[in-house]
Amino acid sequence: MPLATTRGPGVIHLSPLKVVAAQLVLPIHDTPDSPGDAGDTVRAMLYPGACLEQSWRAWKCRTSSHGCDADGDDARWFPDFSTGRYARVRDLHIMDKGLTRAFHGGKGQIVAGSFFAVVAAFLSLVRGHAGTLGLFSVVTLALPMLTSSSRCTPSPYMLAYVYAAYHTMKIPDRRKLAKKREEMKRAKEAAAALKAAEAKEGDGDEKKEN
Repeated sequence: MPLATTRGPGVIHLSPLKVVAAQLVLPIHDTPDSPGDAGDTVRAMLYPGACLEQSWRAWKCRTSSHGCDADGDDARWFPDFSTGRYARVRDLHIMDKGLTRAFHGGKGQIVAGSFFAVVAAFLSLVRGHAGTLGLFSVVTLALPMLTSSSRCTPSPYMLAYVYAAYHTMKIPDRRKLAKKREEMKRAKEAAAALKAAEAKEGDGDEKKEN
């Protein structure tokens, strides 16, 4: 899901995951004679859908009543990243150079905002919300895009990302408010039950006196 597209030669579809991946493979040496290996971690980060699809195929294969070839491609729990179709180091190096050309001094903010966005997404998966980190990543990414508007065009997905970041930031407050309302409701119910018990006890004492 690209958040922006750079203009000029070497168009780049900018997404936080690709920016982070490009930084992770910077130390890897890559030449036409000796292509670098991005590593399975980078490829799995860039292609989570391929990992989920392959895991689903493996589960169907292993639970099928027709049997399953243990050495077949369908039995693999993860994709065969050795085919070279996924995350080439050269492409990521070209992307990093394109970021430098498009944003100049603002590249550091793009990189930092991308790392913040990836961590915010991880926190959202783990605990249900990213807190203020999601909105902070939006600000960090948006500022260099605005200052480099002549060389960068934000995509409509950026609005969706801002909307999601804003609402995930409000989730903790909404949970606290809901918890407070629940506590107040329980306190009122307990007070009403205590008052009813005292009234019932008073009625019993009056009947004994009569």
